[in-house]
Amino acid sequence: MAKTLYIILLLVIVGTSSFFIYDKRESYASLYTALDPCKRPISFRVDNVDKRFGLNREEVIGFAQEAADIWNKGMGRDLFAYSESGTISVNMVFDSRQQASEKISELDRSVDTEKSKLDSMIRSHQTRVADFKKRLAEHNVVVNSWNSRGGAPPEEFEKLIAEQNALETEASNLNREARSLNIATEDYNLQVGQLNETIADFNQDLSVKPEEGLFIGEENKIEIYFNIDQDELVHTITHEFGHARGVDHNNNPKSIMYPFSTTVTTLSAQDLAAAVEVCRERSLVEVVKTRLNF
Repeated sequence: MAKTLYIILLLVIVGTSSFFIYDKRESYASLYTALDPCKRPISFRVDNVDKRFGLNREEVIGFAQEAADIWNKGMGRDLFAYSESGTISVNMVFDSRQQASEKISELDRSVDTEKSKLDSMIRSHQTRVADFKKRLAEHNVVVNSWNSRGGAPPEEFEKLIAEQNALETEASNLNREARSLNIATEDYNLQVGQLNETIADFNQDLSVKPEEGLFIGEENKIEIYFNIDQDELVHTITHEFGHARGVDHNNNPKSIMYPFSTTVTTLSAQDLAAAVEVCRERSLVEVVKTRLNF
């Protein structure tokens, strides 16, 4: 009986091996990988870095290595390793999203600068108006005082007239400045409107292409579309490395594999649990059952 079971098991193993050897879809390498998915690290390289990102290739290699180390240290084993001839190609692809993001940043800085200047001018104007009103009130008190006494002497009268003329000129200048500030405010509002329109266009772009990065499995390629913040960039590369290893999304906002971009650069418990499952060693029977959809 035992001998019969041994023969059957041997036939299964031989048949299975033949399946992987001769079936054009499989090979010894794929069988080896299926049995121990993370036995060897996935090698990666950095190919194209669009200069409009303001980064050079060496910097992106550094960020990619940092992303690889997040997985390597978190798992206590090498899941990824840099190589000039690496299997996975990492690329920084500049498209309309990054272009719009940079335009928003530029407009935002301009709006902030103009708002700061406008606020300073308005505060200065308000201070001068307050001072003018105070001096005008003091002038009127003196005029009323002399009127109550039947009028001012010639010398004092000329002084009051000169003061009144100066106040009228100042009032005219303040009114002109107020009109100018209204125009400046209108210009500022136009800038804000332009910024809002650009943000709307950007959001429309994102509704079509929401990814900050993408792992294209059939091409063994990672494309990164944004360089907004260093931590966010490292997060995005780490996230795509996770997909390259077969780790799926989870719904924890503090996870690397959260489906929306953040600045998180540490693995969560969910990230680690998913990676452990991906890297778990399989038996030959389990692999065969999976391949044959049993």
